[in-house]
Amino acid sequence: MFPSRPDPTAVLGRLAAVLDAASDTDLAQKLGVARGTVSSWRARGAVPVKDCLAAAHCNDISLEWLINGRGPKFVGDLEADPGCVATAPTDPYGEFLLRNYSLVGKGGVKLAPDGGALLPFPENSFPVAFKSRYLANLTDNAPESCQGYVCDDDCMEPTIPNGWCVLVSRTDNSIGEPGIYAIVFLESSRQTFRRLTPTATELHLACDNPAYPPTTFDLRTERCPFSVLGRAVWAGGFVA
Repeated sequence: MFPSRPDPTAVLGRLAAVLDAASDTDLAQKLGVARGTVSSWRARGAVPVKDCLAAAHCNDISLEWLINGRGPKFVGDLEADPGCVATAPTDPYGEFLLRNYSLVGKGGVKLAPDGGALLPFPENSFPVAFKSRYLANLTDNAPESCQGYVCDDDCMEPTIPNGWCVLVSRTDNSIGEPGIYAIVFLESSRQTFRRLTPTATELHLACDNPAYPPTTFDLRTERCPFSVLGRAVWAGGFVA
C-alpha cells in the first residue's frame, strides 16, 4: 500500500517561501509558468514533480524537503550528514500520473448579473485527464489554456453528438482558421458549438446537423451576438 500523497498546499507554501513569492501569480512568474497554472495545481490537488525538481535544483534545495517537508532544507546540509539517506518516492503511481498526464479543468460560462463580463459557470462542463503527449498533439496551447465542455444539443450532430464531452482550446474571443468553436450567445447566455468561417467582412455560422439553417453576419453593419470561448479540438463519448 502506497503512503499518502504530498499535501499540495504545503508544497506550494514551501515553493513560495523558497522563491519569496507573495501570491500565486508571483509564484507562477518566478516558476516560469502561465499565470493560472499554480491555481490549477491547487484545484487538482497536485504539483508536478518536474517543476519542484527545477525549483529545487536552481536553489540548492532538497527535493525531499520541498515535496514532503522531511530532512534538511538545503542540499549542502543533506550532503554534510552521512546518516541522512535519500528516501524513495512516497507515491510512485501518483508521480507517474503527474509526469505523464495533464488535467484539463472545467469550462462553462454565464453572463454577469448586470449583463457585463462572462463569469465561470460550473454547469455544462467537465474535468478530464489527457496523456500529456497526446494533449500536445491536439493543441499548441498549454493544458491550462484548455477546458472541457459537454455538448447538450444536437446542432453539431453527427460530428459532435448530444452528450459528448468536448475539449476546447481557449482563443480569447478570437477566431483563427475555420473550424468548430464553442460560443456563448450574449443575450441568452446559451452555450453551444458552431462551425465558424470568417471572411474579411462576414462571419458564417453553420451547424453540421442539416435541420438547422446556416447564418451569416455582416460585420460591417451588425454586432456579433456571441462570444467565442475557444476552438473544439477533441470530442468523445459513449458508443451506442
